[in-house]
Formats: sequence, structure tokens, C-alpha cells
Amino acid sequence: MNTQFTEKLTKLPAVPKRFGDDGGKFYGYYDQLADELDEDMVTSLKSQLDGILIFAGLFAGVNSAFLAFTLPQMSADPADDTNALLFQIMR
Repeated sequence: MNTQFTEKLTKLPAVPKRFGDDGGKFYGYYDQLADELDEDMVTSLKSQLDGILIFAGLFAGVNSAFLAFTLPQMSADPADDTNALLFQIMR
């Protein structure tokens, strides 16, 4: 139902008692109103998603830089190896 109405919807039309009594006018207005609401929702969600994507990109960049600087400095503690060997000897 892609009918475009030139008149602006200013009041809620009466709901027909039986389907098709008004020639589809009520459902045309409903379709127009639903399209307007959907467009508003899509615009709102797009702006929110843009903010989330920017935050995620910056977060990933900061984490990558942090890992790039700290990963080479990480090494195994030699005391852990010694303790594991001593534990095996004791058993």
C-alpha cells in the first residue's frame, strides 16, 4: 500500500465497522502514519548507532595501543617454574 496522500493527517479518522466500508481510506491513513513513525525511528536509531560505532572504534584503538606497549614486557615468572618443579619432586 504505497498510496501517498496530499492532505496532512490532522485528526484520527473513524475506524470502519466492517473492513472495506470506507474504501480503504482508514488503512491508507494508517499506512501513512506508520511510514512517518518508522522514518522517525530509523533516523533516531541511526544517530544512536553512529555514536556507538565511534565509541567502539576509539575503545578498540586505545586497547590495541595499550596491548602493543605492554605485551612485549610480559613474561613468565621464573618462580612459578621453580615451584612447579619442586612440587613434582616432593610427590
